[in-house]
Amino acid sequence: MNEFVVDIHEFRDRSYTIGYEQGRLLDKKQLAVYETFTKESMDLEGAQTVLKAFAPHLLEEIHGLADGLRIPYDIAMRYFSGYDLPKLQAMGCSSIVTQDFMVRNYDFSPLIYDHQLVFAQSEETYGSVGYSPIT
Repeated sequence: MNEFVVDIHEFRDRSYTIGYEQGRLLDKKQLAVYETFTKESMDLEGAQTVLKAFAPHLLEEIHGLADGLRIPYDIAMRYFSGYDLPKLQAMGCSSIVTQDFMVRNYDFSPLIYDHQLVFAQSEETYGSVGYSPIT
C-alpha cells in the first residue's frame, strides 16, 4: 500500500480570506488536472445565481481562491464551484472513521483530492470539516 499524506489546515476568518489562504496553498501548476473534468466554458451567471441563493459565502470564497491563485475568477468558478460538472457514472461519497482507521471512497482521483483536510469556520456560516483540492 502506498503512503498517504494529508496536510491539515484550520481557517477561521471571512469567507473571502479563507478562499484566499487556500488559494495560496494550492500548487498552481497542478490546476491543469481540472481541465480534464470540467467543461471548456460554463454558465457563469447561472452558477452565481444558484450560489447567491443557496450559499453566497461560497462566491466570496471562490473570489478569494481566484485572487490567492492569481487566476481569473471565471476559471476559479469553473474549477471550484461544482456547477455544471459533467455527470460521472457513479457519484456518492462515503466514509467511515473510527479511532483506528479511516476509509473513504473516491469519486475523484486522489491525485486531485484528499491531500488537504480543512477545518473551516467562516464568520458568515457554520463550521465545516472536509477534504480540499490538491496542494
